[in-house]
Order: sequence, then structure tokens, then C-alpha cells
Amino acid sequence: MEYRKLGQTDLVVSRIGFGTIPFKIRDTSAEDGADLLVFAREHGINFFDLAEIYGTHPHMRAALPRMKQPVIIASKSNVKTADAMDASIKRALDEIGIERIDIFKVHGVDTLDDLRERRPGWSARSDSPLTPARLCARSSAGRTWK
Repeated sequence: MEYRKLGQTDLVVSRIGFGTIPFKIRDTSAEDGADLLVFAREHGINFFDLAEIYGTHPHMRAALPRMKQPVIIASKSNVKTADAMDASIKRALDEIGIERIDIFKVHGVDTLDDLRERRPGWSARSDSPLTPARLCARSSAGRTWK
């Protein structure tokens, strides 16, 4: 597996990441999902993309005790405010069973106006040393900007 430094961070991620939306689509149990996550890690994938809306935090929680190498965990939520982001990050930490998440994204940003509306929340969290996320970002999930 090849690895790359992620932007200007200290995170080194596998060129292939593992997205978990199929777990939601196929109604995959936490145990079966954990088996897939562990298999992926054993084969070099270290970057895992979860989401509050996918309901995949329990899958990672079940997988982590079985993983022998470190992982980079990203999650995301459709939050709009700084307080909602705090609550969403806390839920993710509690559901995954970790103290700090590597990347937290604001999910489903549809338009520039939507980005402008949400920016104060994630920008404040990105700049705060108290945020239990190493990097806060946005995700448009393939949507086009209007």
C-alpha cells in the first residue's frame, strides 16, 4: 500500500481509503462491518471515513480493539452551528470509543451560501486547541456549487 501526507497536516494516509456508506445502504451489522474494517486495515488501508448519518461509528468501535496498527478516522455530520458541531463531535467520540477524532467534516454543504452559513462553526472549531478533532473541514459529497 502506498501512503501520502494529507495536505499540510502531519497525517499520513493510505492512497485508498475505506468509506462506510455501504454499511448504511446494506444495513450491515456492527460485527460484520467490523470484520470488513479489520480486513481492510490488515491489508494496508489506514484511512476510514465514517458519518453520523451513516450510523457507522459502532462498526469502528467494534473493529478498533482488533486492529494492531494505528488508523486515521474521519467522520462528518450535517451540523450548522458551533454548538451543534461540539455535540456531534462528542457523540462521535462516545460512539467510537476514542478521545480524539482525526478529521471531522461538515457534511452535505450544497451551496456557497450554505458554506458561508456554516463556516463560523467549523472555523471556530478548527482554530481551537480544545477541539477534540485534529482537522475540521467540509464535505460536499459530490454536489455541485451554485
